[in-house]
Amino acid sequence: MAHIESTKLELSSLLSVFDALYKADSNVAYQNPCNSLITVSRHSSSLISNYHTENPLVQLILTAIERHMSVYKDGGCSLGTMICHLILQFYNSEYHPKLYTGILSWCSQQCVSLLSTLSNQKLEINAKSIRSVIHDTLSSKVLTYMELSALDLMVTHLAEIFILSGGKMTSNTIDYIRTEDVKHNVLLYTGIILDRYHSVVTLPAGCYKTVFVTCSMTGDTDELHKAVYTGQSSQPITQAVMNRMSHIVKELSAQNVTLLVCQKVIHPEIKLLLRSHRISYLERLGLKMQRLLYMTDSVPYESVVEKSVKVSSVELSVSHTTFNNDIHLLLSCKGDNYQPTFTLVIQSWSEHVASDIQKSCGQALDVLRVLLNDPRQLSGGGQWQDEMIPQLLKAAGQVSSPDLQRLGCNISSFRDMVQIFSKCLTKSSVNAGEVYESWRKDCLLTQQSMISTAVAISNLVILTSNVIRVL
Repeated sequence: MAHIESTKLELSSLLSVFDALYKADSNVAYQNPCNSLITVSRHSSSLISNYHTENPLVQLILTAIERHMSVYKDGGCSLGTMICHLILQFYNSEYHPKLYTGILSWCSQQCVSLLSTLSNQKLEINAKSIRSVIHDTLSSKVLTYMELSALDLMVTHLAEIFILSGGKMTSNTIDYIRTEDVKHNVLLYTGIILDRYHSVVTLPAGCYKTVFVTCSMTGDTDELHKAVYTGQSSQPITQAVMNRMSHIVKELSAQNVTLLVCQKVIHPEIKLLLRSHRISYLERLGLKMQRLLYMTDSVPYESVVEKSVKVSSVELSVSHTTFNNDIHLLLSCKGDNYQPTFTLVIQSWSEHVASDIQKSCGQALDVLRVLLNDPRQLSGGGQWQDEMIPQLLKAAGQVSSPDLQRLGCNISSFRDMVQIFSKCLTKSSVNAGEVYESWRKDCLLTQQSMISTAVAISNLVILTSNVIRVL
């Protein structure tokens, strides 16, 4: 920890110097950033050559910037600023207390080393270069999902650094990171399951109950993908793609996978294929869920646990926490068929973007649909999903857009909404009056603008509790 703190201090000092140099050129700063960077880079090159540090990470950063400047003769100061910001961001993130202290240093060093290496390749970054840098380390480590998500986000920011500093990025760069956590019996596969990108998909040895696919499983053309994504899925899959998908699904089945979670959409024919192999599925989690949905063996940070409810053999608990004015709703599930206990973290619902709140409510219900269902039925092949979707989507529609917009403008009232929603999950039967009275007494909210929201939320809770009672 002392090493990390000293690194943070030195990076902060270095960042201040870079920032001061950038602002020093009063003639063109902020008016013509390109000219400003060229001017400032003359000063930053002198700074780098005269800067002495014993910290190996800071040395790597300075070396990377120096190599970048030797190739491009500009942008070094801006690049250094972004790198410092990036690493400090992770050192100060909410994940840090729960991560091994070494993982952040390792991620930082890998990113800076990659930057240093690719600076001599005209900043052209591609999937193979990233994968070759991190593959050996990933294959020898068993990382938690919080560590994997931090690594994924680090590499994503690295790509952004290349773009902002004038480099170009080959498409699908980030989509080729693949790793597994044998300890949790879960495979996290990030890739594009399409004929033109993969000749074969081979799962690592092990027994996985769940596979997360952060991409679409639609077909081999953009047109087909677009058609399926918009609900117009009449276009059939080509035989070549169907053969590929059949191979993938058979391999999943051979690994005893019982649930496939897809970020985007699954073609109807592939759904039938999954059902025939008794693999359940969850789709349409949305683009923004790629790094907002984590699986971990414990709650990743301090949270307020509300109450739990027993649904068949599953115990569902709802808790929440607040970080940077964002509500983090945690849905935890444990039962005989889930080994070990897992927690799904939906990190969304910003107070600034009302549309995101509305979208996230639907996504939360998607996840809730899986958690509320008896896991013993998951082996049934996906039929349960078709029955649950209409009920819960109807429930989501009962929270009107104006209500959500009011909540979006007031983070405390939205926090109250999360609390009352989670509390009501523990009740087997509720009505609108009971929900409103309970909420008013607990939260002491008397504003007229919140009453309609209470009624809307109570309607949502009524339908959700009916689903619980049926199960």
